[in-house]
Amino acid sequence: EVLAEIELNPVARCVLDAGGVPLLIGAKSFGVGVVVGILGELWHADYAHRWTVIVAVTFSQALLLGHYAISSLP
Repeated sequence: EVLAEIELNPVARCVLDAGGVPLLIGAKSFGVGVVVGILGELWHADYAHRWTVIVAVTFSQALLLGHYAISSLP
């Protein structure tokens, strides 16, 4: 209950309401695995624009982290 109240991500809040913490942890783990798998496949397939994709994903994740860090300040 408390986690659902302080969770900033609306999708995560819906997952928490639907299945609780175990479902949220499972969904996040699955999502991380998919992204790492895709990035690994881009790397091993010698995709021409792999660095563009890797930098874009890293940058967007850093922006999200910064947004959530700033919005959680008092």
